[in-house]
Amino acid sequence: MAGIANDYLIYPILDLIRDEVQRTTMSPADPFAEEPSVRLIRDHPLDPEKVTGAKMFYESGYMLDISLTYGSTNTSTFPLEVDQQHPDWEYYSLWRLTSITVAGYASDGKVVGSYMIRLLYDTRGLLTGTDVLRVEKER
Repeated sequence: MAGIANDYLIYPILDLIRDEVQRTTMSPADPFAEEPSVRLIRDHPLDPEKVTGAKMFYESGYMLDISLTYGSTNTSTFPLEVDQQHPDWEYYSLWRLTSITVAGYASDGKVVGSYMIRLLYDTRGLLTGTDVLRVEKER
């Protein structure tokens, strides 16, 4: 099967998210500065051991809520040779990490920022980068 390494992507993703949040926080007293407590979420309907998200809790009362999306019905994102008869079809349609949603919450529960991160793969199935969309918070 194509990419067992996807299970381990959560840890560098958490580091990247933490670094980006710290870089973009405008507050002089950064509520995301300290090391968080992390709770991993495992609620994939086909595999109860698969990490599907994380909640990062900070002493400041702030929290990051991270959701991972696996699989896709968009076959244009699959490697060129993968079709329904290919042995890796199930991996690309159900198991490959395709996007990450991150929302930051203040201690009062208000959203302080939200991002949608789409993983971009080339025609061979290799990760080439990300497409990050900042979701504007409500005013």
